[in-house]
Amino acid sequence: MPRYKYTCKDCGNVFEMIIGYPVYTECSRCHGTEFKIGSHDIKKNLNTPQPNPKSTNLPCSWSRVIEVYKNNYGLRYGSTKKVSQAVIKMMEDRDQFGFEKYGMHITPFNGRNSLVDLIQEKLDSLVYAQNCIDEGLDMDNRIKLQMNTTLFDLEELYEILVERYPEKALV
Repeated sequence: MPRYKYTCKDCGNVFEMIIGYPVYTECSRCHGTEFKIGSHDIKKNLNTPQPNPKSTNLPCSWSRVIEVYKNNYGLRYGSTKKVSQAVIKMMEDRDQFGFEKYGMHITPFNGRNSLVDLIQEKLDSLVYAQNCIDEGLDMDNRIKLQMNTTLFDLEELYEILVERYPEKALV
């Protein structure tokens, strides 16, 4: 399993962690909760776990996503009221799941790299899409279309990542 070096941002304590085992939640020396991951590790691997999000005074991201959906997509493009309500309910449930997991609603500027989170989630969605296809759940190729869109999205997102964080370039 891969090992990563972490440095406590408060006291400079350096320690290694094997990914796949419980993640440190605080420094053993000063009990600080912010860690810096060695830059060489980040450059080589976007799978490095991110820190838990920190609370901010900014609006909840899920509330904003739900607002965008209601204003731009809900009951449009052939959607029915039942489908729109179900999508909103899924979003609200996901927000609640995050709140229960982190003790807060997800907001921007929460101490995580949102671009890395986005890329990691897109990568994971490809595997789930492929599984749906392999399990025969894509009778009309809509999942395959979504998979192709995600592959294109990943190329675009990687270009943005390299522009904003050139040290994270993988190739």
